[in-house]
Amino acid sequence: MRFDGTVQTVAGLSGMLVRLADEAGGTSTMHLPTLMMSPGFEVLGSGSRRVMPTGLLDHVPPGQAEEALWWHRHMVELRTGLLPDAPQGALPRPEYDPATRTLAEREASKAAELSVELGRPVSAHTMRWRRRRHQERGIAGMVDGRHAPRRPVHGKLRPEVVDELQQLMSQATGGSTRTVSYYFERVSKTVKDKYGQEAVPKRSAFYRLFQRLERGRHTTGSARTRRSLANQPEGVFDQVTVCRPGELM
Repeated sequence: MRFDGTVQTVAGLSGMLVRLADEAGGTSTMHLPTLMMSPGFEVLGSGSRRVMPTGLLDHVPPGQAEEALWWHRHMVELRTGLLPDAPQGALPRPEYDPATRTLAEREASKAAELSVELGRPVSAHTMRWRRRRHQERGIAGMVDGRHAPRRPVHGKLRPEVVDELQQLMSQATGGSTRTVSYYFERVSKTVKDKYGQEAVPKRSAFYRLFQRLERGRHTTGSARTRRSLANQPEGVFDQVTVCRPGELM
């Protein structure tokens, strides 16, 4: 692709982060929406320019999607000095120029600007919070959490796979310690016999699921720890104040 006036190659992807490598061997990392909306961005040979990723806000109500895009524009200017659709060669406004203003100063300037634009006070603390969310999650971080899509714990795996794994893990409390590979083979065979080959999960996806469900269970750890956790009382331990030896037994 062409970005920032040079030809660059995508060297890696991790969620919304893109790792780029230029012709001189230098590398950089940035958010995918910011990259695709930046001035001069072009996928070489495709003719497409500055197109937002499809499906990015598909599950968000239209009004919330528009608000997320509005915040995204302001966060891009706060972080980079320029709006996403700034023309080639445009210069940052003085109050948002990263070369002369610190991040805290730019957050304060954006808070003051939006307080006037929205007609209600916006604090620098709010700007800092939104900037951090934008830095971590891109445009998706600007969506109201009440409307953001929730990803199920099992990801794209079939519910049958989750049920079989949870059943095996619950039976492991009093048994010997097994490896993750053992659970993968057992679950794969069971769901294949019941639902067909298409139900068999990919090993990498299964391992991620196992890691999420295994937290705090010690399924592949010490058998003694598993039994101890299973035998502990369900209620929380309370704190009792005693005044003399032998008062509480």
